[in-house]
Amino acid sequence: LCDRRQRQMCIRDRCWPLVSWKKAANAKGYRILLSKKKNGKYTKVTDTKKTKYTFKKTKGTYYVKLKAYVVKSNKSTYSKATKPVKFKVK
Repeated sequence: LCDRRQRQMCIRDRCWPLVSWKKAANAKGYRILLSKKKNGKYTKVTDTKKTKYTFKKTKGTYYVKLKAYVVKSNKSTYSKATKPVKFKVK
């Protein structure tokens, strides 16, 4: 799911990492998970239907994982999380 190239969105003199991924078959949306450590606890950032997300975080190194989900009978079923991808906020 995750595109390994790190892109940035810049406004004035401030830049934030832009994470993008390919659309998964039958996915209705994606859950974005974030952690400060590769094997640490990942917390939910947001659920989105888009295939890109801009992180507006403070300086540091972060790891992101994604889960695709489908909705059946008002219940969400999540895929296995992707491998963690490292990005830096300068």
